[in-house]
Amino acid sequence: MIANVTNCCTTGFTSSLTFISITDCRLLPISKLKSKMDPLLLCMEEEEKTKPVKECEPETDATKSHPSWLISNVYSASQWIKARDYLGVPRPRDFRMTTFSIPALDKREILVEVLCWSVENYMREFEIPPGSPMVGEVIGSVVASRHRDYKPMMLVTCAAGWRTHSVFKPDESRVKAVRDILDFPASVYLGPLGMPGLLAYFSFLKICKPQPGNIVLVNAAAGSVGSVIGQLAKIKGCTVIAFASSRDRCAWIRELGFDYVYHKSVTVSAALARQAHKGVDFFFDCVGAEFTKEAVQHMKRDGTICMFGYNSCYARRVRMDAARRCDPYRMLYMRQARVQSCSLLDFQDRFDEAETQILDWMAQGKLRYRETMFEGFHRLPEALNALYEDSSVGTVLVKSDQVDDLSTSLIQL
Repeated sequence: MIANVTNCCTTGFTSSLTFISITDCRLLPISKLKSKMDPLLLCMEEEEKTKPVKECEPETDATKSHPSWLISNVYSASQWIKARDYLGVPRPRDFRMTTFSIPALDKREILVEVLCWSVENYMREFEIPPGSPMVGEVIGSVVASRHRDYKPMMLVTCAAGWRTHSVFKPDESRVKAVRDILDFPASVYLGPLGMPGLLAYFSFLKICKPQPGNIVLVNAAAGSVGSVIGQLAKIKGCTVIAFASSRDRCAWIRELGFDYVYHKSVTVSAALARQAHKGVDFFFDCVGAEFTKEAVQHMKRDGTICMFGYNSCYARRVRMDAARRCDPYRMLYMRQARVQSCSLLDFQDRFDEAETQILDWMAQGKLRYRETMFEGFHRLPEALNALYEDSSVGTVLVKSDQVDDLSTSLIQL
C-alpha cells in the first residue's frame, strides 16, 4: 500500500532517425541520531575546537578496530538480496532480508547510515544475480569516518543499494556531499537533482539540442525521468505530447503544462496524426513494444529517439531475455541503421552545472516534481512493485523510519 504522494544508454539510429538509448545534504534529525550514537558526540564540538585537524588517527592497536573518535556503535546491518529471477513484475517474494557484519573502517573510509532509498525501473532491468544485494542510489548520513573530508553527520549521496548501512572509500567510489538546498528536501537528490534529473538534462539539452517549436513525444511522462524531460521541453519552447498510464498520472502532467496529454489506452497513431501531422522531432521512450512500433512511423526524417527502458515488457510473465526479444528496436538494426552509444557518466564533470541549473528552475517554479514516499526499510520490495501500479506518481522513494523529515539544513558541529 502506498503511503502518500506529495508535490513537492544511449544507442543511436540515423538513416533518417537518430536512436539514443541512455543507460546507465546534509540531513539531520539530531534527536534520532544522538540517541543511537556514543556519548562522545555530545562533547565533539569542544574537541573540534581544541584538536588540530588530522587526516586520520594514528594506526595503533588501540585504534585499529574502533578508533575512539568514531561515533558509531553499529556493528551489523540489514540488506535486501534478490532471492530469484523475476517473472514479470517484481514481487515481495522475489527478495529476502538478511543481516551482515559491518567491518572495521580502514584509513580514508566512512560508514554511511541510509536515510532514503530510490526505487527505479533499472532495478528490474539490471542483471542482478540471485543471492546478490539489490543496487540503488541513496541519501545517507555519515555516522563514522576515517576520512578528513567526511565528518560525522554529513549528508551524502552514494550507491549503497538496499542496505541500512554501507562502508565506502570516497576516493575510489562515487560519494557526494549534499549541500543545503533550503526549502527542498534531501530526497530531490534522488529525483530532479539525482540520476533521473541528470539523465533528462543531458539527454535532452546536451545530446538532442532542441529548438523552439520542436515536437517532443514522451511516454511514461509522469515518471521521474519523463516528467523532467517534458518540463525541460516546455522551458525550451517545444510542444509536448505526453502519455501516462492512469488518470492520476495524466492529471499530474496536465498540471505541469504539457500541451497534449493522453491516457495509454488512446491509439498512439491517432493521437500523433492529429497533434504531430508533420512528424515528431524527439521521442523519449520508456515503454517499448507496441507503443514504439506506432510512434516510430511518425518520426521526422532527421528525428531523434532516446530509449530509456522497456516498461511494457517488464510486466509480462517472461524472463528478461525473452522480454528483450519483444523490443521493437530490434527492427531498427534490420534497417542497417548507424548506432552510437553514450553514457551519462560521459557528463560527470558537468554534474554540478546541471544541478545548479535544475535547482534554479525549481526555485523559479519552472520545474516541479512529485514523490511517492514509503516509510521503512522493510517496504523496499513493496515500493519497487509500486512502480508498475497506476497509483504511484513521480519518483518512488523509501524513507528510513529512523528520521522524522528530510530537511537539508546545515548542522554545525
